Order: sequence, then structure tokens, then C-alpha cells
Amino acid sequence: MDATDRRALLRRDAAGLRPEAVGVDRRPVVLVHGFADTGETPWWRRLKGYLRADGYGEADLRTVSLGDRVGQARGSPREYAADVAAALESVFDARGRPVDVVAHSMGGLAARWALEELSAAPQARGLVTLGTPHQGTRAARLAARTPGGRDMVPGSEFLGTLNDDPTPAGVRYTAVRSRFDPLVVGPRRARLPDDVRRDDDENRTVDSRGHLRLVFDEAVYRAYRDRLLSTTTG
Repeated sequence: MDATDRRALLRRDAAGLRPEAVGVDRRPVVLVHGFADTGETPWWRRLKGYLRADGYGEADLRTVSLGDRVGQARGSPREYAADVAAALESVFDARGRPVDVVAHSMGGLAARWALEELSAAPQARGLVTLGTPHQGTRAARLAARTPGGRDMVPGSEFLGTLNDDPTPAGVRYTAVRSRFDPLVVGPRRARLPDDVRRDDDENRTVDSRGHLRLVFDEAVYRAYRDRLLSTTTG
């Protein structure tokens, strides 16, 4: 499935996102996976379970899959940002309100590019990133033959552009990092740089062990769920 087909599918699926289909009035959430992952892996199903327990219905949750199978999504987050922007637009049009985004790893970079470079910010209220290498990660050098890997190397042109301006006004960013993440190592790599953060943006630290575990660890979810359940509009 190419990028055009993926975006057409997102628009078609969003046609079913109608407020009357939702039991509790929750703000829609768009889920974005990371490098070499898909949105259909078991850890994302676990996260959806936590969200459903908090009153979200299936119609409130939209998954962006950047590949058809595990290992396929190795392209640039700049490219995948168009898929994220298409999802935000379609869900916003269907529900008539800005949405929240929860993104893991490289997916957080794709989401930021969509919001900051593709003018998708008006469709979003908040962005939660989980183990996203906002300031790069040395582990990306192991995947430097791929566009996604190259863009996540510290000092890349992509990261330089992304971190050149403040985050968009009206969208609350929450960057969650683990002290024990083996792929994004160092106290600042998964943090939003101080010079791009606005007053409502937050960096939060958890003790979850592992990189993928940031998606499905209930303790991690509880570390940012207040940002999703908040009634603040932006």
C-alpha cells in the first residue's frame, strides 16, 4: 500500500467517526507508531484497552499505520508526517474539534513535523510523545542506511529544522522519557529542548524499562493520562 492509498483509507475510515457513536464524550485520539512498527501490534492493543477503560470508544481512537507489516516503516518521519496530517484533518472534520495525538518514538517526530511544518496544528489540542528522540539518539546510527535512521541521528538536518522554532501555540506537548530506555539513552535525548518549549509544554520522566514498553506499560499511561482527560481546550 503506497502513501496515497494509506491517506485515502484514513479519510474513508474517519467517515465513521461520528459523535453519536461515542458513549462518553471523549476527545478523539490519534495513535502513531514508531520506526519499523505498525499500529496493529499487541502493545498498541494494550494501550487501547487503557483508553477504553477511561471511557474512550472505538470510534474515538484512530490508528495511523505507516506500513503494512513490522519492519516496513523505515522511511523519513518527514514523509510519514503527511499521513499524520491526513489523519488529523479527517478526524477533525468528522468530529468538529481538535484531537489529541499519542505517538511513540519516530512517530513523535512525524507528528511534530505534521503540526509544525505541514500546518496541521489547528486540528490538534495536544501531542504526547513516548520515547521520541527529539534531540536525536546515537542508536539511530545502527539504522543509518534508512531515511528514518538518518533523520534520528543527533545533529541531523531534519532535527535541526524541527528544533529551530518554538512548538505551535495552542497545542500542548508532553514528552515522556524513560530513565531506562536502551534506544534513546541520555537524560535529554527524549526531552523537548528548552528553547522550543512553550509554557504549557512539559517533559515528564518515568522509570519503565524498555523502549516499546513505553507504549503498553500502564504506569506510563497513568503518567500522561491527565493530559488526555483534561477539559482544557488548548
